[in-house]
Amino acid sequence: MHKMITLSAMALFALAACAQETSTITSVYDLSLYPSCAEVQDPSSATDGCVLFDEAITHALLATSADGATEVQIVADGEAGQLIQEPSTAPSFIPALQDVNGDAMPDLLIPLSLANVNTVWAAYIAGPDATYSRRGEFASNGWGTTSDGLFAVFARSSAAAVEVTYYNFDAGGMTPVAVLVTEMSEDGSQTCRRIDQPAAGSTAPSVETAESGFCSDPMIATMFSE
Repeated sequence: MHKMITLSAMALFALAACAQETSTITSVYDLSLYPSCAEVQDPSSATDGCVLFDEAITHALLATSADGATEVQIVADGEAGQLIQEPSTAPSFIPALQDVNGDAMPDLLIPLSLANVNTVWAAYIAGPDATYSRRGEFASNGWGTTSDGLFAVFARSSAAAVEVTYYNFDAGGMTPVAVLVTEMSEDGSQTCRRIDQPAAGSTAPSVETAESGFCSDPMIATMFSE
């Protein structure tokens, strides 16, 4: 984080002497000096970071990558707040904003590493007062949110098969609700089936409910349409 204005100790000492009171050092960010992450073509060119924007939040997130780590500095009214740090070997350090729990607040997803065709991400849930809490990790090459607020994660297992995991988020982390696999057959037809088995006493949907409900999810139905 290089483009930061810091009041010098000498200036603060002079102010304190005049006012006869103690002052503290405050870090102030001029966000106009940083590019938007949406406009960054090559992450390595944004050596001082880029700013993540979203209309639904009132603060900024300044993302920087260096020495095998990604940092996200929360900036509210120009001042530094929470600092999030994650070790990262992902080819692109730029995080993503996505409402993953259906509360209409954009949550923070940070890329950690690339595993085959899927990227491993850390999921942070947005909370009050411009803070984020880490809830877990997932491997994916895409995601979406269902109409009832579940977070659907797509992980490609082959050229013709995608595993889809549906998650709930709570204080304990990411809880898988159902895991399905959808495949494209040689004749061009698409199949979908549940591959996890809910534990005894679980409130997760039954195999039959999961297949009849989740397999009709538009995100699954159009998986191979592009």
